[in-house]
Amino acid sequence: MKNWTWKRSVVTSLSVCALGACAEEAPNNTPIDTIDDAFLTADSKADFGVPGEGSPEALAVLRAANECEKDMLATTAGVGLGSTVANNLIAGRPYRSLAQLDAVPYVGKSAFQRLMTWSKSQGWVIAPNAGNAAKRATRTPWSSYWWSMERAETALGWTDLGYRRTWTEDDARGFDQCLATTSASCEQRLNTMASDKGRALSPLMKFDLWTRRELAARKGGLQNVSYSEFSHATRWELDNQFIGDDTDHPYWEARDYAGKGFGWALAAMTHDEPMNDVELQGIVFTPADVKAILASMYDGAKFFVPQTLVAGTQVLGGSATVAAYEDVSPADLLAALTATVDQGDMLEADLDPSEATWNFPVFGYDLTWQKSGAKITGTLVLHHASDDVGIDQVFSGNPARPDLKKRSLDFEMDVAADWKGDLTRPTASRWVGTAVDNHPDSVVVGVEDDWRDALYEQASSLKSEVNFQLLKRAKSGSGWRALADDLLDGYYAKNK
Repeated sequence: MKNWTWKRSVVTSLSVCALGACAEEAPNNTPIDTIDDAFLTADSKADFGVPGEGSPEALAVLRAANECEKDMLATTAGVGLGSTVANNLIAGRPYRSLAQLDAVPYVGKSAFQRLMTWSKSQGWVIAPNAGNAAKRATRTPWSSYWWSMERAETALGWTDLGYRRTWTEDDARGFDQCLATTSASCEQRLNTMASDKGRALSPLMKFDLWTRRELAARKGGLQNVSYSEFSHATRWELDNQFIGDDTDHPYWEARDYAGKGFGWALAAMTHDEPMNDVELQGIVFTPADVKAILASMYDGAKFFVPQTLVAGTQVLGGSATVAAYEDVSPADLLAALTATVDQGDMLEADLDPSEATWNFPVFGYDLTWQKSGAKITGTLVLHHASDDVGIDQVFSGNPARPDLKKRSLDFEMDVAADWKGDLTRPTASRWVGTAVDNHPDSVVVGVEDDWRDALYEQASSLKSEVNFQLLKRAKSGSGWRALADDLLDGYYAKNK
């Protein structure tokens, strides 16, 4: 459910919102939109500019939808929506957000434009001189380590908690070589390395061993599992993303920050935090193991972010232009927050405007602003999860949530003389003070819905960037399903 704050009291205006009984009916009473038409769409925003939630224009439209009697809504002497739409609007009252209004049958782009045009004609759009807002998504993300490519903890592990250990590259490769064989020496190697229910193994070594045991259980023994069915997620990570001391690695210059932050941020936006140790196929998966697997899986989604769902030009090697450093602009960031957090969702933000990339899930914001003449000054505080935490830490069970962070950003905007109060529509906006060097580099408000399917279709071009071993599919019922999804289902069924 979305939580909305009604920011303006409803004032009865019967002199404006009521008509006599002889008012002319809208022609044919045919709804001007289809039953499922919507106005909160990217096309609508491009066509006529849907105002932001809480803006003076939005409040004026909601006032019309909430206050006007049927005749005023239905007839051409008023808004001109017809009786069907008028009845639907009256039945759904009260409306406290454009999202609620958008859900009304037959209220699409055309009906919304008429409501907006009519409310403007009544002088209801009044630009304020100051404002504030506090918005939160319906979910709170979890913090996580960012899984360095230089150290490759996902493949080599780490030393912690008394039973973890950091494996050498030779150890990990030897483990991988034994997965698809049943020789006595390999069985001994695997059993030794995976003693104590595999607690010392790295996350990807655990996944590969789980796949081996899961397939053997499904097929009645390892002898019935073909070589191509085994997963080699650990080997892939070492072959493609482990930087170590390899100065020729394509990510060598980015070794201080290259990791799986995007994958973590996206996973934290969609999955509950792994909280407990869970045993699957005789292997203990800790919260850190599952976080590493999720981050590795979701990291591939970064290749399937349409430009329409991105704000700002990310500063990468060779692209550190002034314009790329200065965006995301305050207005664009507020528009992205309105499209996500205001609707109960989160967004992903690279919070470093320089060449380094540090991605975080943003789940809320606080906003205060004041207008003086043609200039607005304000402060935007972003609420986000953190990657500056211990690998094995978990947080969702602590109501205080000490892991969550805030970032305060000061901004200025220039507005036109006829500005109507929408902070996403200034003539110019810029960061000031410490925000000049502390604002987001770019923000992502979504990824392609079918990004997982698209990954398989483009496997050949992404084989060195995406760990497809984690996405390997196996027969499941009448279809095929990624084994990692089965592992995650098993984990979350017991993560209580």
